Amino acid sequence: MTLDVSTAPAGAADRPVAPPAPSPVARAAVARDLNRLAGVLDEPITPVRRAALVAHVGFLADRLRDDLDGAPAVALSRLRHEARGWGRDPGRRAAVRDAAVRACAVVPAGDAPVRPGGAGESGSATVRTAGLAGLLTGRSPALAYRYFWLLDGLPPDAAASVVGAFSRPARWVLRNLLSGGYNRRAHLMWVGGGSGRAV
Repeated sequence: MTLDVSTAPAGAADRPVAPPAPSPVARAAVARDLNRLAGVLDEPITPVRRAALVAHVGFLADRLRDDLDGAPAVALSRLRHEARGWGRDPGRRAAVRDAAVRACAVVPAGDAPVRPGGAGESGSATVRTAGLAGLLTGRSPALAYRYFWLLDGLPPDAAASVVGAFSRPARWVLRNLLSGGYNRRAHLMWVGGGSGRAV
């Protein structure tokens, strides 16, 4: 038995679909995690936690890669570059902290400037169906990780748009069987933990 948790209508896989622009909810989630990152970089961090944070920076940059232009795009690119360096050299944390603070200052939480011709929503916390389908499909990272990442701390009215894209059985499976991966990683990144000496 398989469970179909796709958000695309039946037969949609046969038709070419242009990649949707990230929704306001995704932009807010990226801004939320950039602020978290800037805060935790002042705390003791184990090697395992550092690796998770470095990977998550790449995840955040990918969420808005084609949506941002100008200073926000440069700031996210710089943060990703510094995070990769920090992954190889623990002594480069200060550079990551500075890049995270700069990204927090310029990456918008809601109405991000979109590239000309982009399909962005303005002033709404509602996730467009096309935008949600783009965020919640594909193989990497896992659908469940993206689903719970979007819902993390989201106000109930906006969360209803994300949750409502799935059937009740699919939501049950996501919540009861697939939530552990995101929950463990989020706890590691934002609360702390992991093996090795924290520095």
